[in-house]
Amino acid sequence: MSPDCGIYGVIETGHWGDTEHEDALTTFLAECFEDGLLQDGTVAQSETQRRTIWQLREDADVIESPNGPCLSYDVGLRLHDIPGYVEQLQMRIAKDCKGVTCYVFGHMGDGNLHIMVGPAHDPASHATIDGAVYGVLQQFTGTTVSAEHGIGLEKRMHLPLSRPTPALAAMRQLKTAFDPQSTLNPSKVFDDLPCLALSKEDV
Repeated sequence: MSPDCGIYGVIETGHWGDTEHEDALTTFLAECFEDGLLQDGTVAQSETQRRTIWQLREDADVIESPNGPCLSYDVGLRLHDIPGYVEQLQMRIAKDCKGVTCYVFGHMGDGNLHIMVGPAHDPASHATIDGAVYGVLQQFTGTTVSAEHGIGLEKRMHLPLSRPTPALAAMRQLKTAFDPQSTLNPSKVFDDLPCLALSKEDV
């Protein structure tokens, strides 16, 4: 992989082994090269090669091994807001978190971004990094602080940043209706959840 590329992408067709679809992908890539949209690329010729390509996307150790422990985030935005969010986030990280790098990857089609920020050896720095990731996110509408990995304990303090008070109230009501004794996953997400909102100074 060239270090000069700003974005790397993995494309997989839905009909593996079908020559017609494979030819369509090759034609599409060729047109992208001609239009100057791609700098380089490769097409898997076997299942082993396919798995190797996907491993580059799935293996977080590729980032953590040379850089130290990272904090991981899973946010969602509208597609047209992604470039602005990434740009502002990188600027915020550079300003507030010296010596820390922000790595962004995710799902091109659904607005789901995975963010790894590190090295984050010192727990005292985690709140500042959280403030950058979620503070910039709050500047956009239609967002989520957890696109696919749930809220749990770590993100429940940040949930109000991307869900309005009426929506949170409805979620609480549904939880109470289906689990009035709070026996299902007690103390998760809603119990003692404050109505938190960042101030203008935080963003």
